[in-house]
Amino acid sequence: MPLEKRSRPKHARLVEQFRLLVEEIRAGEETCLPSERELGERFGVSRVTVRNALAALEEQGLIYRVQGKGAFVSKEKFRQPLSSLTSFTEDMDTQGMVSGSKILAMDFVPATPRTARLLSLPEDAQLLLLRRLRLINGEPIAIENCYLPPSLGMSIQQHIQDNCSLYALMQSLCGVTPVWAEQSFEVGALFSWEQNLFGEKAPPYAMCTTRLTFDQYDHPIEYVESKYRADRYAYHVRMEAKHAYGEYLP
Repeated sequence: MPLEKRSRPKHARLVEQFRLLVEEIRAGEETCLPSERELGERFGVSRVTVRNALAALEEQGLIYRVQGKGAFVSKEKFRQPLSSLTSFTEDMDTQGMVSGSKILAMDFVPATPRTARLLSLPEDAQLLLLRRLRLINGEPIAIENCYLPPSLGMSIQQHIQDNCSLYALMQSLCGVTPVWAEQSFEVGALFSWEQNLFGEKAPPYAMCTTRLTFDQYDHPIEYVESKYRADRYAYHVRMEAKHAYGEYLP
């Protein structure tokens, strides 16, 4: 017990020193932390102690490690609020950032039983698959697979281009307004080709989202599966209690 009490402050101090080092590196052009050996020599601690402190920083999302390459400083994350249904383009414009998109693939594909059910279509329906790489300030941030019913897909396929807002095109071209959506989140892995699109410093995991969007008539108009760089993107949610402050909550 006495040893544990003595080790905690030392560990906490080292983590704080590493945090300050991370801020220094983030302010510069480099993103790679010194090696475990170099950190141990610099701060006068063992490599095991260094490794434990780095693990604490990784848990806090301040750094990420790539096997065989070392530890890297995580950049500040882009944040998207979840208070309303908006397009990716609108979200970035609101924050003063430059959004972009690159079409990776676009073709009609057979609906799966699941996508047909979600979009209220027969199982033999053909859906337009629109796969895009989403960018913020020129940096790849997400891979998006969007499935559209044929009633929308035919028009969208003929007119959509790189750096084009799909929601804006739906409204101006098809008279369809996205009004509400159901969205879910989970952690998932990236395929090698997806990680290559994000860059060699991207972690092998991603924040995966699915969204089913409905129009002004409550008709499903798109089903989207997206993978966001977990080290560069975050969602922000504001929550309020259902009862007034001080009122008894059962």
